[in-house]
Amino acid sequence: DAGVEEGWEGEEGEAAPDAGEAAAAAGSKAAGKHMVSTNWVLHDEPFDAVEEAAVSVLHHLLMGTSASPLHHALSSSGLGQRVIGGGLSSELRQMTFGAGLKGVRAEDADKVEGLVLDTLRALADGGFDATHVEASLNTLEFQLREFAGSSGSPKGLMLMLSILPHWLYGRDPVDALRYEAAFAELRRRVEAGERVFEGLVRRLLLDNQHRVTVHHVPDPALAAGEEAAELERLRGVEAQLTPEELAGIAEVADELKKRQQTPDPPEALACIPRLSVADMNKEARWIDRDERVRDVAGLAGHATILRHDQPTSRIAYLSFGFGVETAGVAASAIPLLPVFARCLSALGTAEYDEVAMSRRVGAHTGGVSASFSAGPTLQRGASRSHLFVSGKAVDHKLPELGDIMRDVVLHANLDQRHRVAQFVREEVAALESALLQSGHGVVASMMAAPYSKSAWVSERAGGGVSYLHAMRELLKRVETDWESVLADFTALRESILLSPSSVLCSVTADDRTLTAADGVIDDILGSLPSAKAAVAGGWDGWEASAGARGGAGVGIAVPTQVNYVGALLPAFGGDGAGLTPGHATVVSSIISMAYLWEHVRVQGGAYGGFCDLDPITGLFTLLSYRDPRLPETLAVFDGVVDFLRSGQVTQDDIDKAIISTCGSLDAPMTAREKGATSLSRYMTGIERGMLQKRRDEILSTSVADVAKLADALEAARADGTFAAVASEGAFGKVEKATPGRFVVQKPL
Repeated sequence: DAGVEEGWEGEEGEAAPDAGEAAAAAGSKAAGKHMVSTNWVLHDEPFDAVEEAAVSVLHHLLMGTSASPLHHALSSSGLGQRVIGGGLSSELRQMTFGAGLKGVRAEDADKVEGLVLDTLRALADGGFDATHVEASLNTLEFQLREFAGSSGSPKGLMLMLSILPHWLYGRDPVDALRYEAAFAELRRRVEAGERVFEGLVRRLLLDNQHRVTVHHVPDPALAAGEEAAELERLRGVEAQLTPEELAGIAEVADELKKRQQTPDPPEALACIPRLSVADMNKEARWIDRDERVRDVAGLAGHATILRHDQPTSRIAYLSFGFGVETAGVAASAIPLLPVFARCLSALGTAEYDEVAMSRRVGAHTGGVSASFSAGPTLQRGASRSHLFVSGKAVDHKLPELGDIMRDVVLHANLDQRHRVAQFVREEVAALESALLQSGHGVVASMMAAPYSKSAWVSERAGGGVSYLHAMRELLKRVETDWESVLADFTALRESILLSPSSVLCSVTADDRTLTAADGVIDDILGSLPSAKAAVAGGWDGWEASAGARGGAGVGIAVPTQVNYVGALLPAFGGDGAGLTPGHATVVSSIISMAYLWEHVRVQGGAYGGFCDLDPITGLFTLLSYRDPRLPETLAVFDGVVDFLRSGQVTQDDIDKAIISTCGSLDAPMTAREKGATSLSRYMTGIERGMLQKRRDEILSTSVADVAKLADALEAARADGTFAAVASEGAFGKVEKATPGRFVVQKPL
């Protein structure tokens, strides 16, 4: 609608750089941790296609990787814990750009803006390295070619989201999808010697007066003060109301509650178009793979290669998995693994420093990374743990991808104390932020750890409070005893990568590109040093370290006005018992869609209430998200069995849940996601017949199966647990009403 564009008016008057302070809620341990960011509005009139492409490349040049100059200047400055701001934001009519730091000391707060501006001036004057520009151009073009290939979202949804910034503000939405001509023109200007990006730095940032620096000052008393002020305001309002007005408010509240508890009439529900169970695909979706086993001279065992023939636009997705527990890694070293993995791909090598390696990766590939992964298997009491080195490239760049991945595995330069310290600070900052913004994930991780070996590993390696404590201790060691940390990292590389007992490789590509990838895989496997035999039972004593089951709940006190509440029941046999029955998954979907939606979301006021039944471990988890209540939500969780036995669940409810469950199982996947899913199934031990059996159970779920899940949950009640992330005040109220219900920790 052209009227949208024509009806918008910008602010009039001369702009000038500004600065402001705002208080932010913080725990007592965060009292000295400020946040500072410098931000710009980039334009008034819309950019043309070439300018949009140039600004996107500029964002990647400045902030796209940890080695990008502005990101690197901030992260390595020692002024803060974590880079914030995000660089370019293009969702609004006027794009913005921001950069700053979180976890800044009060005395350093005024230095952040100066660092940002000084870094930009140096780039505008000295210019960007040609290899850096080429790497960023290649990276952006690769992402546009791949599009939703690695986003984890349906391609149609990503198409819609990509065109909305144009469409919402009266521009041609299809223009947002046309990039080849703009990038070709951009490359022509760069190759002609035009200082495109240096000019943008000066025009859009340094000379742009539409700039504000925001300083968030931590205030441990803010949350309690705001809550007290709100209560005082409400008391003042209440004092001015007459008895009749108070009675009227109570009557309206009762009427609202009644309407919330009254089911929609059948005639209203009948108006909603819906599928039937008969419309569902009867066959479980299986992803074909070609499994090959190769004896490799350097390996004590062998290499297993999983080849997935998928349409990938000549892009190959390649992953090498090295066993961790089977390599004899001590349980005490588990928390080191995520940081160690990041160091492998982020610190460069003796030949290529961090910046040169980042540009090398950007110039030849779509990305190279290393990560630690742990998960359950269908073998009782077992888990799978791998360190993966992964990368992607178009077919003609596969030799360069292989060279880079080999360097990451064999030659990463781990002896960089300053950068490792920064990585650990960023981990700490991210974990502290997760407690406030996604506490339900922390709750789920803590609850599951005593019941599943893989969950215990995950809680110690990124998912829970144990990992937060471990990262704080690691930071102390990096700062005071670096040699011991370097020795630990060196030992991890020696045991996991330089002497692997076996290697698992997964490659996803179209048929022609798979053939090209075979040679790269052979070269990497052939370069591995001599190996050792697998070590059995490295973490067999996990139960003793995982903590007691049942008893008082774990409480995590943080400065927040909302809660994250959870309960867990070991409903089925646990690791090694086979996939949980399909009917139980359907019934658990009804619990989420009906019972928890009504009692936690609608009546309780939480942003979300949901449950999950893990098909491998058999753990049944109930969670609430941004929940104003705590004991009331636990009471709702306690009522699940009674709900299932109340007779409220009808076959129509079950049919809707069957359709929803099938929809989740049959969600669209990109080629890359299909390869990753097949790899996960292989490591877990899931076979085609198991999936079909479970599919049959899902499609045949009946009212009788509701009682089966109720019985399983009732039998597990005594062995269950609960936990919450909430404010100290919320836990204090629970303690007064039910002493000893929570054992409270204060990690912030």
